[in-house]
Amino acid sequence: MKAWSQGIAEFFTASVQRQLIWGVALVHALMMTLFVYDLSLRQKEFLIESQASQANSLAKNLGLISATPLLSSDLAGLQELTLAISRYPGVVHAMVMGLDGKILAHGEPELRGKYLADFSRFANQPEAQSTLQMGAAQADVVSAIAVNGKRIGWVRLAVAQAETASKLANIVQTGLFYTTAAIGVGIVLAWLLAKRLTHRLNALVQVAHQVRAGGLEARAEVRGRDELSSLGQAFNFMLGALDSRTREEHALKLALQAEKELAQVTLSSIGDAVITTDRGGVVTFMNASACKLTGLAHAQALGRPVAEVFPLTGSNSNKTPVNSPVHAVLNASLASGTEFHGALLTQQGGSIPVESLASPIYSMEGALMGCVLVARDVSEHYKVQDRLQWQAGHDALTGLPNRALLADRFDRALDKARRNNGKLVVCLLDLDNFKPINDAHGHDVGDKLLIEVVARLNQQLRDVDTLSRLGGDEFVILLEDLEHLQDLDSLMQRMLGMLAEPFHIGDYLLSVTASIGISIFPVDNSDADALLRHADQAMYVAKQTGRNRYHVFDVRQDLEREYTHQTLQRVRQAVRQGELLLHYQPKVNLRSGTVAGFEALLRWQHPQDGMIAPMAFLPKVEQSDVIIEIGEWVIDQALAQIGRWKALGHVWPVSVNLAARHFQSADFLERLTRILARHPEVSPSLLEFEILESVALADIHAMNGLIGACRELGIQFSLDDFGTGYSSLSYLKRIAIHTLKVDQSFVRDMLEDQDDLALVESIINIAKLFRLEVVAEGVESQRQGLLLQRMGCDTVQGYGIARPMPPTQCIDWAMRYIAGSHWLA
Repeated sequence: MKAWSQGIAEFFTASVQRQLIWGVALVHALMMTLFVYDLSLRQKEFLIESQASQANSLAKNLGLISATPLLSSDLAGLQELTLAISRYPGVVHAMVMGLDGKILAHGEPELRGKYLADFSRFANQPEAQSTLQMGAAQADVVSAIAVNGKRIGWVRLAVAQAETASKLANIVQTGLFYTTAAIGVGIVLAWLLAKRLTHRLNALVQVAHQVRAGGLEARAEVRGRDELSSLGQAFNFMLGALDSRTREEHALKLALQAEKELAQVTLSSIGDAVITTDRGGVVTFMNASACKLTGLAHAQALGRPVAEVFPLTGSNSNKTPVNSPVHAVLNASLASGTEFHGALLTQQGGSIPVESLASPIYSMEGALMGCVLVARDVSEHYKVQDRLQWQAGHDALTGLPNRALLADRFDRALDKARRNNGKLVVCLLDLDNFKPINDAHGHDVGDKLLIEVVARLNQQLRDVDTLSRLGGDEFVILLEDLEHLQDLDSLMQRMLGMLAEPFHIGDYLLSVTASIGISIFPVDNSDADALLRHADQAMYVAKQTGRNRYHVFDVRQDLEREYTHQTLQRVRQAVRQGELLLHYQPKVNLRSGTVAGFEALLRWQHPQDGMIAPMAFLPKVEQSDVIIEIGEWVIDQALAQIGRWKALGHVWPVSVNLAARHFQSADFLERLTRILARHPEVSPSLLEFEILESVALADIHAMNGLIGACRELGIQFSLDDFGTGYSSLSYLKRIAIHTLKVDQSFVRDMLEDQDDLALVESIINIAKLFRLEVVAEGVESQRQGLLLQRMGCDTVQGYGIARPMPPTQCIDWAMRYIAGSHWLA
C-alpha cells in the first residue's frame, strides 16, 4: 500500500511540467467541488427536514387514532387504521406496538404478533416522540400512545423521499460534469505554459541521465547568461571533479582487495569461528568454521546484521534472545573484548551452546572500524553438565521429577497462583493393589507397569501441569491455571477410566486402579506441605470409600456431610420412635360458611428441643429415602384420622403434600395401594395429594400416567404453590389435576401490591378456564377473603381462618366456627 501511494505521488511530481499542469487542474477542481458540495448539503438538509416533519406528523396522527382501539383491544380495527396509514404516499412502514415491544398492527399483516428487535432503543425514554433515523433515504420516528398521561403503546413510522433524492442526485451529477470540464481546460492551459518554460531544463536532465548511466564524459550545453546557464556551468565542473576522483578510488580498491585476500586466508586457517563486522554491526567476513557453526554460506551472511547471522540466547534451555557482545563493543567503544556464554540459534530452530569473545577493530588513526567475534562450540561440556543436573532432580525409572524438583515446582506454582489469584489443584495418586502384582511377577514387571502408568497419565495432562513420582506407586500431579473446577471432574474420570483398562506387560495382562486425593488452593489456603498432606488424607478417604475414585479435601463439606448424615439418622429414628405428628389446618368455603376439609402439616416433637417446624429438617432429608418413609407415614396417619372423624360423623377430606423423590419412586403406586388397603373404612376420594409444578413436569408423560392411576383409585390431586414455578398454561390441560392452590406469597400482599392482585386474579381465571377448583392460601383478614370471593375463589385457608392444630382440637373448632358476616353476605 505504501509503495502504491509513493508511485502515485511520483507520477504527479516527477517533473516541473507535471507539477504546473496538475497544480492548475487542482485549483479548478477544488473550486467546482466546493460549489457542488455546498449545493448538495443544502438540498440534503431540506430533504431530511421534510421527511422528519412528515414522519412525525403521520406518527402523531396514527398514535391519536390508535388509542381507542388499543384500549378496547380492537386489534382488527387497529390493523385497518395501520394499513390505511401505510398506503399513504412515501410511507415505508407503519406499526403499532405494545409496551412490551410486541407488534399489534403492521402495514405488513404477517409481522403481527412478533417482537421488535430494537425495541430497547426507545422503550424507556422519557420523551413522547423521538427520531430513530434521519437521512436522505428516509426518516424513522417513534411516538408514544398515551391516555391521561399514561403510556399504553408505541407507534413507529418511516417515510422515504425517493423522488427528491433522485433530483438531488441529478444536481450532484451536473455539478460533477462541470467540475470535470474545468479540470480538463486547466490541464490544457497548464500543459501549453509548462512546455515553453521547461524545454532547456529537460536538456539538462538528459545530460544527468547519461552521467547516471556511466557516461562521465558527457557535458551540458551552455547558452546565454540566465539562471539555467549558470546551473549548466556548475554541473560541468562537478562532472570533471567526479571523473578524477573515480580514477583514484579504483586504484585504491585494487590495493585493498589484495590485502583483504591475504587476511581471509589467514582467518580461514583458524579452528574457531571468526566473524568480522563493520562499525554498524553488519557482517563483512566469516571463515569456514563460522559458516559450519551457523549453517550459512559466506555469501548468505555478507551484508546482514550480526544479530541475524549469529543470533544468541541466554542459555541452552531459555531461548529468550539477548544482545550480541558485538553490539556491546561497538556501542561502548570498548578497548578490550567482551566474553559471552550462552547458546546460538541455528537456522533449523535448534540451539548450540557457545563461548565467544568480541573485540574491537581500530584503524591506524585509532578510529573504531568494526568488531571481530571469535566463538567456540561447547556442546559436549554442557551435555555432561545437563546430565548431572537432570539426574539430581528426576526419578531414574520414569524420568519424572522427584521430591526435590517437585518441591521447587510446587513453590513456584503456589507463588504464581497467589500473584494471579489463580487456582492450584494438588492431586496425590496411589495405585490400588500394586504390591500384589509386584510380589507375584517381580520388580521388573512392576517397573514396566509403572512406566506404562506414567505414559497414560501424560496423555491426559497439559504442558503446564507437573507429574512427579514420590516413590513406589505414589505420584503427585500439580494442575495449574485450571479455569473451571467443573473440568476437574471430567479429567479425574478420564484418568481413572484410563488406568482401569488392562495393561499388556510382556506375557501378562495386568489390571490396576487408582485412588486420588485432591486439595485445591486457595479453597484450601495452606502452604505446600499442608496441601500435600491434605491431598494424602483425601486419598485415604478415596481408598476407604471403595477405591478407583477421587476425593476432594474440604473441611466444611466433610463437616456438612457428617451433619447431614447424623440428621438423616435422627429423623429416621424419629419416624420409628413416634416423635413425628400431624397438625391440621382447615379449609373453609367463604360463601357457605362450611368446613371444606383440612391440610395435614408435619411437625416433629423432639424430646429435648421441643416442637420443630418441618423446614428445619425436611430440606436435609428430601434427597434421601428417608423422605419416602416420612411420606408413607403421613399418608397412613391422614387416612387413620379421616377414619376417626368419620366414625364421629364428620366427613372431611384431607390433603397431604408429596415430596418429589417419594412421588417419583418406582414402586409408589404399589406401596400406596398397600396403605389404602390398611384403611378399608376410608374412601380414597377423601384423600388429596398436593404436588409442586416441578414434580408434575419432571417427566410429564410418566407423571400424568401415575396421576391418572391414582385418580382411578379415587384420589384427587392439587397443584400447590401455583404461580411460583413454571406457570405455563400448556401443561395444565395435559395434567389430570383437580385443584389449583394460589400461593400465600401472592395472597398476603394483594391488598397493597397491584402486581400480586393481578397475579391472584389471573390464577383464579386460569382455574375457571380449565374448569379446576381453586384454593387460596395465606388468608389473614376478612378483606382478603371478601376480595377473593369477588374474584371467584370461595375456598381459602390461612391464619385468618385458623392456625394448624392437633387433630383433637379440630372438631371443637369446627363446631364453634362462624364465617365472617361480610363473606356470608
